[in-house]
Amino acid sequence: MMPFVLGISGGSASGKTWLSQALLAAFGPRTCVHIAHDDYYLPLPEAFRHRPGDYNFDAPSSLETDLLVDHLDALLAGRPVQVPTYAFDVHDRVGVHTVHPGPLVLLEGILLLTDPRIRERLDLAVFVDAPTDVRRERRVHRDVHERGRQEAWVRDRFARHVEPMHQRHVEPTRAHADLVVDGTQALAHAVAAVIARLPDGLSPQAPHEVRGSPHPLE
Repeated sequence: MMPFVLGISGGSASGKTWLSQALLAAFGPRTCVHIAHDDYYLPLPEAFRHRPGDYNFDAPSSLETDLLVDHLDALLAGRPVQVPTYAFDVHDRVGVHTVHPGPLVLLEGILLLTDPRIRERLDLAVFVDAPTDVRRERRVHRDVHERGRQEAWVRDRFARHVEPMHQRHVEPTRAHADLVVDGTQALAHAVAAVIARLPDGLSPQAPHEVRGSPHPLE
């Protein structure tokens, strides 16, 4: 049986990763394999090494989506792939990790639905929606506490790159989604909505319980 390909997209800090991790926990690694579009970021160009804040990481050209398409085709053909491992602290690839085929292939990324080749390979496209102010504050919290960035720097980047690129590239892809979920509601609602759209042959490993909102700031 061909793998079922699930794509989860939406704005930065909308709740995509929380939903993806909840689905991974529900189905387990033997059934669900996960690929983040973020791992396909190209290394930071040398001209921006000393000023990474000026580089637009939110433009489609910052990602090697051709490689992601090749990897997805390999997984659909039953072959494992060597996915790059991207480190945000150094803005570079630091190795690879092996992803094996599975019955459920979960792709995640803000720009996932911008590429028609990805869209045509998805069996279910999900868009996680959240208002700009919510996404901005979540992004500040994540980048300050998890990535060691200065708050002023994060807010500047959001205003200069993240939100303009969201409006230009990400928000329009909502029209390509088969399902739109609210990234500010309880996570269990989004998980249940996605599971309800999966084929009968794909069921969680065991009864699952997801509590709380998609993000600790909620």
